[in-house]
Amino acid sequence: MIVQRGKSMPHRFALALLAAIAILFSLSFGDVIEVPAQPLYTLEYQWLHLVFTPIDTTQSDTIWAIHQADTYRIRDRFYRFPLPTPMSDCHAFYMRAQTTFLSGDEPTGLSFEMFPCDSGEADLFSFYPNTYWGQLYTYHECPLGIPDVHQVPWPPGDEDYMAWLLNHDCPHITDLIVNLDTWNGDAHLIHSFSLFWDTTGLSSPGPPMPVTFDISPCYPNPFNGVTAFELSLPTASRVTVTVFDVLEHISKTFDS
Repeated sequence: MIVQRGKSMPHRFALALLAAIAILFSLSFGDVIEVPAQPLYTLEYQWLHLVFTPIDTTQSDTIWAIHQADTYRIRDRFYRFPLPTPMSDCHAFYMRAQTTFLSGDEPTGLSFEMFPCDSGEADLFSFYPNTYWGQLYTYHECPLGIPDVHQVPWPPGDEDYMAWLLNHDCPHITDLIVNLDTWNGDAHLIHSFSLFWDTTGLSSPGPPMPVTFDISPCYPNPFNGVTAFELSLPTASRVTVTVFDVLEHISKTFDS
């Protein structure tokens, strides 16, 4: 018994040492934390001539968008994510929604509209269109009736930039509310929705600079009066944006 105990001690010491190293490694380098969404409500509303009219609030997991003449009828789903750490500890984040494409035309996608809040604001959250802090979206082939995954940023690559930007603009937030909506004529069933919060510190500390000029698609499109798009520039530059109407006449010019 004495000999066996003597032989087992180094083994036990090694296991304890490995466990301590693992704990220290976790504390030093953080983790990627999955935060399941807390459903708030599903809002159905009408959007006519820039007038927002709420119609109904439900707990449905189905979202859709319908355009008839000048009227948009939209059903959006709102979720709350209590942030697992202070914003300053987050080095990257991404969101992933498990869905089934119910109807519409391919390609399709989801829009993720983000509303940073402190806990008091999140408790009293009330939606009005075009008040979100930031928007990410997906747009790809989704076979009808087959479960699929929508993950943002899409395509991947800006997870650390989004964390840097959110920390820069909203360093003291405690919650992130996200509105899921879809494209005109499409409908999706939302099975699950999660935020992945990366505190590993393995991402770059600053915003990565784009290497080429890029312009995102307009959203919403089609639109009535208001739309939005993003420009990415490899260097700080003066920008002039010229808007043309359907007859190719200059409608408006914007200078940065």
